[in-house]
Amino acid sequence: MSLPDNPMPSSVPAVDQSLVLSDGRTLGYALWGEPEGTPVLLVGTSPGSRLFCPDLPATVAAGVRLVTVDRPGSGRSDPDPHPGMARWVADTGALVDHLRLERFGLVGWSGGGQFALAMAAGLPERVTSVALAGTPAPAHDDLGDWPPEEIRQLVGLVRKDPQGAVEGIAAANQWYPADPQLPMQVWSAPGDQAVGTLPQVAEAMAVMLREGARQGVAGLVYDIVAGSLDWGFALGEVRAPVALWYGTLDPVVSPQHGRYYAQRLPHASEVYTRAADHLLAIPLWADILSSLGLPQGR
Repeated sequence: MSLPDNPMPSSVPAVDQSLVLSDGRTLGYALWGEPEGTPVLLVGTSPGSRLFCPDLPATVAAGVRLVTVDRPGSGRSDPDPHPGMARWVADTGALVDHLRLERFGLVGWSGGGQFALAMAAGLPERVTSVALAGTPAPAHDDLGDWPPEEIRQLVGLVRKDPQGAVEGIAAANQWYPADPQLPMQVWSAPGDQAVGTLPQVAEAMAVMLREGARQGVAGLVYDIVAGSLDWGFALGEVRAPVALWYGTLDPVVSPQHGRYYAQRLPHASEVYTRAADHLLAIPLWADILSSLGLPQGR
């Protein structure tokens, strides 16, 4: 893949704070880019954390005030004893209230895209547009290459007994806190000139993944449980326009997942494909931000 620019991700935000929610849990978030810029909220990879901006110079050049947030159990965010999309929407609704963001764009990368769609459905008056990058279809819809058999089994377990499934899911995913860098072996396919091996990318991703494992496996358990349960909304309820970005070299999520969403979201773009892998949000960050069609200024 020929990179549009030399991507410069960052793991050092301008602001790194926590919000205390109404039930006493904390929600970790970070701010990047232009302090008075157009607000965009990035819902990042699974596993992952708030400590990652895919390309800081591109964010500044686009005039964007980027918000990143830890999902429950990751980084600074306390675990949620009752994981689900509706509670995630309530949590992030409290965050955008706290930040006084009346309207904002959304980017969902990898598994974070499912949570971004929940926000678009649950906060329709505030979400102006959405971009999904390498986001898998719901795990209960078998697309052949997804989900892997081990994930399919976990999804079935969650749907039968959500609370009882937590222990088994945690046990099956202890690889993550044991070696937080392991996802990079899967995410960085060899055919795209190895974006993940660029020093600036590898260092920033390492920080993000280590922070995601700060509380052990709790964040990954949350993502699996919340993503496996009924989302509580239909994709047809997402009123915002959605740009779909997928890598033809992605070994994890193929472009057919984008076509799945294109057929079900009422205002979806065509599926934008590039010769990229699962890290496509990094080299294509400027294009992804542009696809949101953001106005200038807050």
